[in-house]
Amino acid sequence: MAIRLKNREEQEPKQKKRRWLSGGNLVVWVLCLAAALAFLSLYPGFQDRAEAEEPDILSGSEFLHEIYQANIVLYHRLQEEVTGKKVNAVDIYLAEATNKAEGYQGEYYDFGGKTPLSYAEEYLDELLLNWDIGMAGGIAASVDYEIIDSIFGKRLANTENSLTLLGTEEELQSFRDYYPYYIKMEFDESGRLSHVWARGEDGDAIAEGVSVVMRSRYLQRNLYESLSYSAYGNIGWDDYIFYLADGEVWRTHLRVTNLPSNCTVCYAMTEAQFAQLKASSRIFHSVNSFIGNYAGIGIQECFRFLLILLFAVSLLLPLWRGYHLHEKQFLPLHFEVTAVLLTVAFVVFGELAVHLVLLSMSNRWDYSLSYTLHSLLPALSMQDARNIVLIGNFLLLTGVFRFWYALAAPLGQIYVLSIRGYFKKRSLIVRVARRLRVVVKRGRRRQQKAQWQKKYGFLLSALQSVSEGNLQTEFNGDWGEFEPLKGELAKIQDGFTRAVEEEVKSQRMRTELITNVSHDLKTPLTAILTYTELLQGKNVTEKQREEYLAVLKRKSLRLKTLIEDLFEVSKASSGNVTFEREKVDICSLMRQVWLEYEDGAKAAGLTFRFQFPEDKVFLLLDGEKTCRIFDNLYTNIIKYAMPDTRVYVSVACEGEEVRIELKNISGTELNIPAESLTERFVRGDSARSSEGSGLGLAIARSFVEGQEGQMKIEIDGDLFKVMLIWLIYP
Repeated sequence: MAIRLKNREEQEPKQKKRRWLSGGNLVVWVLCLAAALAFLSLYPGFQDRAEAEEPDILSGSEFLHEIYQANIVLYHRLQEEVTGKKVNAVDIYLAEATNKAEGYQGEYYDFGGKTPLSYAEEYLDELLLNWDIGMAGGIAASVDYEIIDSIFGKRLANTENSLTLLGTEEELQSFRDYYPYYIKMEFDESGRLSHVWARGEDGDAIAEGVSVVMRSRYLQRNLYESLSYSAYGNIGWDDYIFYLADGEVWRTHLRVTNLPSNCTVCYAMTEAQFAQLKASSRIFHSVNSFIGNYAGIGIQECFRFLLILLFAVSLLLPLWRGYHLHEKQFLPLHFEVTAVLLTVAFVVFGELAVHLVLLSMSNRWDYSLSYTLHSLLPALSMQDARNIVLIGNFLLLTGVFRFWYALAAPLGQIYVLSIRGYFKKRSLIVRVARRLRVVVKRGRRRQQKAQWQKKYGFLLSALQSVSEGNLQTEFNGDWGEFEPLKGELAKIQDGFTRAVEEEVKSQRMRTELITNVSHDLKTPLTAILTYTELLQGKNVTEKQREEYLAVLKRKSLRLKTLIEDLFEVSKASSGNVTFEREKVDICSLMRQVWLEYEDGAKAAGLTFRFQFPEDKVFLLLDGEKTCRIFDNLYTNIIKYAMPDTRVYVSVACEGEEVRIELKNISGTELNIPAESLTERFVRGDSARSSEGSGLGLAIARSFVEGQEGQMKIEIDGDLFKVMLIWLIYP
């Protein structure tokens, strides 16, 4: 008994759910039936709007161009009637002005030996023949026409009625009612459309359309398009046509008469003729054109609005606790497939609605299902056939709406699975993306590993190259994570390169130093030894002894000076020189030192020009060492400057600095770098023929830099310039 009660308790929720499920189905079917009825109720309104959208054939471009063609054909016939003989169309509609193009060097056309006029004549005859045939099957078959010559009164018509009376005061009332539709045109002697009369649904629109088409130069356009096609070029209406004929270039200008002249043309239709014209016209005979009337009156929009409402209801019904259709997966489709099907159905069903309304409500036998059903079952009346068609429409629309709801209903599972869970489970893109993400990660890891190995190979190769002493190694390629090491390796490489260059330079300087010192020490020592031997001779006079002793003294002093300078520059280079810095008037110091060398400068033919500021300039310097600086600079100028030239010495204050410049013209060519002149034992006289230790500028530079200054040397041709820069003492 307990087991039976338990089973009953388990079955009750299932039965209750099944009842609610059937209840949900009933609600959906009621909604679909209501939507079908709502749309079906709009059919009469659609029919009225479609009939109102039918175009006015009389103001249409196609009909008016047929009127234009008929004018050209009828006027040609009228001219033959007036002259009583055959008249060539070219004599009516074409004229030319032709002459030789003497000296013309531009482009020209080749009409295969023909002239543009002869070619245009052939095409004109062919064109009028086609227009004549088209008129016989169109305008002439369904429209009454009349053309009257204004001069001779000749008349051509397919009716006995005098159509030219239309639009005048002589028009009879009965005659007016007989032709509710007409177009009447009057052309003056110059071929201009002087007046237009029109009657129809919109007489003003018809008259305006006639004026536009008659002035469109339709005949001229056709002729020139044919000429351009034949000549493989673009010939303008007002252009001269240059062409080749008989081996010579000719120039011609074609004048086309686009309209008749001195005549009145009239086209009129009865109600029956107008209906026949509509039935035979390509505008009304075209399926696309007729369907277009229904397509543009809002059928698709109304039907798709109902689809959107059903879609919204399918998403809102799951909020009702008694609704469970969304939990049943009738169509196990992915979200993307459902979206595509809904989109396609949305578009296709909108087009289907147009055809349903057209086939159900059209009064034309070739588009009406009622006419078709009535013709198949003559026993049925037209009203019964129409009712059967509407019932079929109702059932079909209900099925369409139910199918649409079935496509949209699975989206309600969002309420069961949540939005994220729904897309995770039902979205094909999400599932593919997850799979692709795994594949991409694996591929990216392999790619990163390969790139890391490649970049590590760059680093290893560069390290090996540098370790082997190749200081010109180029660090190419993308090193990735090792990119910062590229800069560090470049710094190491630059450091090694500078160290090697410095070592080479040091070796060279050491060699030159030894050579120069040996030479400069050897020269006075050799003289001392030589004169010492001479003094030891027995035949030396007292006068010679005095001369030899003077030479020995001079050479000894020279050797002493050289040794002292060498000792001085060695101390300065090693930093063992002590500077006793105090407040010094630099201008006064430079004048004092100059006084000691004034006589030597005059003897060398040098004129010194001093440019000092009016105010005193105080610097924090060692007076003794600074005097030695200018001693060496003045000595260097007097020794190497070109005789009979000027030497410029200037002192200028620039901000917190003082700039001292000494400029002179060198007596010998300066063919060594400026920075080399401050090296030890380096002279401007590369032959070392003059006396000097080559240490003067080196000592001066050491003393300047030892007192926190700068010494720069510039050489511009033979111009030698020394610049000293110190901070001004506050």
